[in-house]
Amino acid sequence: MADPVRQPASAEEVYGYLQQDALNLISWLALGLSWLAIAAFFRPAYYRDALPWLPAPGLVLVASALALTLNERHYRLAASLLIAALIVADGVLLRAFRDAQVLYAAALVISLASYLSGQRLAAAATAGVVALGVFGLHSGLPARMLAGPMLLCVLTLVVGRLSAHHLYMTLAWAWESFQRSLERTEEARRDRARLAGVSKSLEEAYARLQRANEALAQAWQTAEEARRYKALFAANISHELRTPLSIIVGFAETMLFAPESYGRELPAVYRSDLIEIYNSSRHLLGLIDDVLDLSQIEAGRMGLVKEPTDLAEVIREAAEMLQRLAQRKGLYLRVEIEEPLPILELDRTRIRQVLLNLLNNGVRYTERGGITVQARVEDEQLRVSVADTGPGISPENLQRIFESFYQVDASVSRRHGGIGLGLALSRYFIEMHGGRIWAESQPGVGSCFSFSLPLEREVRERGERRAPLLRSAFPQAIGDGRQVLVIHPDPSTAVMLQRHLDGTRVAHTADLKAAAQELERTRP
Repeated sequence: MADPVRQPASAEEVYGYLQQDALNLISWLALGLSWLAIAAFFRPAYYRDALPWLPAPGLVLVASALALTLNERHYRLAASLLIAALIVADGVLLRAFRDAQVLYAAALVISLASYLSGQRLAAAATAGVVALGVFGLHSGLPARMLAGPMLLCVLTLVVGRLSAHHLYMTLAWAWESFQRSLERTEEARRDRARLAGVSKSLEEAYARLQRANEALAQAWQTAEEARRYKALFAANISHELRTPLSIIVGFAETMLFAPESYGRELPAVYRSDLIEIYNSSRHLLGLIDDVLDLSQIEAGRMGLVKEPTDLAEVIREAAEMLQRLAQRKGLYLRVEIEEPLPILELDRTRIRQVLLNLLNNGVRYTERGGITVQARVEDEQLRVSVADTGPGISPENLQRIFESFYQVDASVSRRHGGIGLGLALSRYFIEMHGGRIWAESQPGVGSCFSFSLPLEREVRERGERRAPLLRSAFPQAIGDGRQVLVIHPDPSTAVMLQRHLDGTRVAHTADLKAAAQELERTRP
């Protein structure tokens, strides 16, 4: 099997191949012409007249044969030998005919030298022609006859230099284009192989995706069924537990706060037990409300009823609701607000629920010191912080503090109450407002829970803020919507109604007199 032809590695190597082919062609042509000249004139009839110039074709014949022999292995030597033989042959003809016109043929020799071996050989050939011109002058040839061939040879050297340079640049450009084409072809071949592999992988991935979609559809059906059962369970919880608990809370409240309804005072020995029954029942109702809220959020049914809200007023209301509880434990509850705060479009009930959750946790877990509530505008956000001096939270528990049903310490939670839903609901409510909630804590020092609300929800009317002191507890209607005024001494009743009346604004007053004043003030 024959060896494959080696591909050239550069444009110089390609140029060398072309020069070798040209040298072969020129050598064969010179060999043929010199042989014909010798054969035509080496006869008795012409021998005497041809003898002075016959050495010229003989020299070319020998040099051509040597060039053909040396071309493959010693190209530059072969080219130099052929060019030198042609220059010497031209000199022989000049000496034989004593005619400067013979030197015009040297211009062709210089062109061949420029193409075959570059400018060095062409310059050497030109120097040889100049030497022949000097020889002609010494032989008596007129200078004006030699000037034309000399000038032509010099011009041929210059033109040959430019032509060879342009030829080489064109060849280099063509070679680079060829190499780029080869690279792109190879790259296309690799890409095709890679695409074939990718296509096969995609087919396998598509098959796996089909199986995953089938499994996902099955899982979705299972999850939907589980959600339906959970909603049914939540409804049953609401019906089966809330009704008796509400009755218990109602009777306990009547016994504690209106004992005259029974015709005589409640014995003191029963009062502490009734207070415990009342507080525990209220706590169970709060847990049921939290479970129902979480169920509504997960089902995507929890909506917000937004209205222009003075957050400073909401903070003070929440702090006032827990002030007595903090005082009973010997704790301080401070409110620090950097007035004035902007009026924001918020769901007043949900934000108040968040504040109550944070404040209630602070009071519940703090044994000494107290709780500080701060509110200020910071970096285009309205930031609210609730800091306590409680036991603090470890870093590993801090990362999961906002997960549903997560408790830092089950024993502590049993002692203080709670099932781990308050912070999870707070996170949901803040995120529904486009805000963010986070916690910072140092064990043994205390904790700080903060949330921020974006200021783009700020309400502006004719470029002026609404004065918070003129805001009614029963908000004016903004667009279409129902409004309910709850008259009850406990504000949590209004909170409970707001949870379950979507699209309705719920306001609260403590007695009939305050309700009448509120209705009179908000009457259109």
